[in-house]
Amino acid sequence: AKKVNAKDFIILPTIKMFKISVQLDMKGDKAKKEKIKKHKREKITINDFDRSLITLLQEDIKSVYEPFDHIVKSLDIDYERLQQDVLKYKNSGVMRRFASILYHRKAGFKANAMVIWRVPKEKEKQIEDIGYKMASYSAVSHCYQRPTFPNWQYSLFTMIHAKTKEEVDETVKEIEKEINITEHKYLYSTREFKKQRIKYFSPKFKEWELKNG
Repeated sequence: AKKVNAKDFIILPTIKMFKISVQLDMKGDKAKKEKIKKHKREKITINDFDRSLITLLQEDIKSVYEPFDHIVKSLDIDYERLQQDVLKYKNSGVMRRFASILYHRKAGFKANAMVIWRVPKEKEKQIEDIGYKMASYSAVSHCYQRPTFPNWQYSLFTMIHAKTKEEVDETVKEIEKEINITEHKYLYSTREFKKQRIKYFSPKFKEWELKNG
């Protein structure tokens, strides 16, 4: 904020994550709604071995016959140990997903809106139930609850992907009808400044922390 001379700012950490799953309807035959699983997370402690494995797992997969061979050789483990640890990260929530990236704009999904919702006070106790209802829509890829402030009263965030703005509107109207909340705003991207995955435990990240932390 100091570096850019920001007049004001708010920090919006995730209170509750209801969904993070980008599954675009390429053929137009996907059901409008899906069942959302509520995961019970296992607590784990990250050690030096885990840091080394995560550092290798977060890199892009090469198009070769044995894409994980360099990992097992580098860490002197077998494939069974690799599988066990990857499942441990997934079950704990340390690893949210392990998947290929589809660039949705290039795939024709050019209408991508972050729709933010203001939950009325009388419905605040139902916010978890409302969040899961929103997350059940296939067009919704991300759904979170975040804190509110005197100057920011929007607590639920839904990322909606569609090929047209009319399709986004259609999904929003269906959500409105189901949750009985009408106060919301659309946040469409006007310009993209950065799109880069964080690389955990990297020297560059530590360097940035020392400089800016």
